[in-house]
Amino acid sequence: MTFFSWARRAPALLFVALGLSAASAAWAHHSFAMYDNEHQVKLKGKVTDFQWTNPHVYIELDGVDQYGEDKAVKSWVIECANPGILIASAGSST
Repeated sequence: MTFFSWARRAPALLFVALGLSAASAAWAHHSFAMYDNEHQVKLKGKVTDFQWTNPHVYIELDGVDQYGEDKAVKSWVIECANPGILIASAGSST
């Protein structure tokens, strides 16, 4: 290949490389590695705040720590999926 044929293809290759790097950054942002799905807990308490916002819905809850030694009231923040996913799974903001 000559220099000119590479020069014509360089913008397309750069575009593909940038697209792939952006996709990997988005995948890393939406990782679930920080959650321990093998050890889930059930929470029961009073909802103190409910935020139906993009990109995630948040529920703030005050409840007794059933798994702690002191059984003290603790505050929990629960991060949910985005509103569109919750609506699709039969949730509602009202």
